[in-house]
Amino acid sequence: VTVGDHHRADPCFTSGVAVSVSDIELEESRWPDFRRVALAQGIHSALATPMRLRGKVIGTMNLFGADAGEASARDAAVAQALADVATIGLLQERVIRDGQIIEEQLHRALDSRVMIEQAKGVIAHALTLSMDDAFAMLRKYSRDHNLTIRAVAERVSDRELKAQDIAKAVENAATR
Repeated sequence: VTVGDHHRADPCFTSGVAVSVSDIELEESRWPDFRRVALAQGIHSALATPMRLRGKVIGTMNLFGADAGEASARDAAVAQALADVATIGLLQERVIRDGQIIEEQLHRALDSRVMIEQAKGVIAHALTLSMDDAFAMLRKYSRDHNLTIRAVAERVSDRELKAQDIAKAVENAATR
């Protein structure tokens, strides 16, 4: 039984209020699958606490007990505090992960820009063109060959593709 399978039927998730189940043995009609799995694992009580972000429930944190019994008000308060800390931790992890993705994208963009500038320089020098004309030729070749500008620039910078070959291909495309 996974959380994703039952979160919509979870009263804690839908109401945003903590739910205590003092004796899972007695919950056959409400959660038969959960009851079966929980009892097989030696779980006899549960406390679900909401994880909130700006008043919206984004998940639940569930604590399980080996013995049947109602959770005390103190236990429920401690569980809610743990759920709040867990929510902060999850959100912080998300911010860090998103920041890393953006950083990787920026590095890739910068690397691409450097590669393209190098290729423009190679083409401009080899064909005695301005940097703008070299870029226009690089872009035209890329489009005509259904390649990214970065991919063509990399081939030019690695000397796998000569500026003269790009010029011929662009010239041939213009005469078609």
